[in-house]
Amino acid sequence: MNNIIYSDAPESYGIFDKNNFKKILFVCTEYFNHTIIILSMLPFINDKYPEAEITVICCEDTTELFIKCPFINKTISINREKANYDKIYLDKIKETLNTITYDLAINSSYYRDVLSDVIIMFSQAEIKIAFFHFKELTPLFFKIDRPSVRKLFNFDYTYLFYDEEEKPDLERYRNFLSIFGIKLANLLPDIWTKQEDQEFAQRFFLSENIKPKQAIAVFIGNKENINIYINCLDGLIQVAKMQSLKIIIFNNQTVCDFFKESYEGIININSTIITEVEILKLCSLSVSLNINPEVDILSVSEVIKVPHIFVASPLDLKNLNSGGHFTSIACLPLDCENCKKPCQYKYCISDIYSEVFAEIIKEVLNQTPVIPTLFTQGNLLCQVKYAKPKWQPFSFKTEFYKQTSFGVFRLYPLNKF
Repeated sequence: MNNIIYSDAPESYGIFDKNNFKKILFVCTEYFNHTIIILSMLPFINDKYPEAEITVICCEDTTELFIKCPFINKTISINREKANYDKIYLDKIKETLNTITYDLAINSSYYRDVLSDVIIMFSQAEIKIAFFHFKELTPLFFKIDRPSVRKLFNFDYTYLFYDEEEKPDLERYRNFLSIFGIKLANLLPDIWTKQEDQEFAQRFFLSENIKPKQAIAVFIGNKENINIYINCLDGLIQVAKMQSLKIIIFNNQTVCDFFKESYEGIININSTIITEVEILKLCSLSVSLNINPEVDILSVSEVIKVPHIFVASPLDLKNLNSGGHFTSIACLPLDCENCKKPCQYKYCISDIYSEVFAEIIKEVLNQTPVIPTLFTQGNLLCQVKYAKPKWQPFSFKTEFYKQTSFGVFRLYPLNKF
């Protein structure tokens, strides 16, 4: 039977303060946005156990983040889909893990998935630690679809760390570090890059004759998004022309070609996440235009402190736990209680006027300091073309609510909503 450690119990602090771990396995099967937050623990674990060899096992889509991290000795990259459904592939992961005897294995996911639990079980570490909570939805390969069966994985852990669910992620991980005797006032995420990544971004700006802070970075996803976001892109081009700014589009030559006739200052660049980080540092603003939003870009903008605008559907707004300190939201105030994707209407984004979006961009560019803001289009401009969903005013608890030009409503501060 495992022991439960409660974050608010005084006796929980420093349980492993005297341990001298030599081999640590750090498991992270999360997607990009949560991985950035989880990464923030590694410098402190490395500092606490300077003689330990830290091995990270992560998924392919986040491998680059860990490879660049200077506090890791070894990175094992796995394919999430194959590991979930291919038993032969999973057995190979087990063989790899069994070549090393670990003193400590940490499951870093607050809501553990089955894959991370299985990897921890494979490690056969002397001490295995995880958060108490787990995801009930699991891959088909394991055929575990009942919470009662899913709880059996709890028994393989030496300790389970219990922390309240209604809490910011960084605060949870700060509390988690306390069991190792690591006391922090704040835990801040970071993304590590190397000199060659910085040089890549500088060469790109130089080759395109772009001055630092004279460009807007845009993430739009696939080419099917063009028609949905065409008004937003038109508004973006209006501001770029007016202020002589370049528009950098990442990994989407189709969109770049589509709008090249409207504005010659649109440039596409094919890059990795890490090189995108260095390019973003040189930009004045980043904008997410994606019907399946790149929340990871939101996380990146927060880490490198670049103002960010996220164009959100009502469902995106409900699923977003925190807008952060550098992210503003642009949306239509629609009554979408049962909003599902794919949406049969899609005008929650396509009906944002280009003039409205241009005003939003100009205001964010002019903010000093950056004020996290929720921008909505007023009912005077919102054309309800269909029977539903209907326009409705927002009911967020805010300290300020003001109508600006072009019918844009502005609500701030918006650090959390």
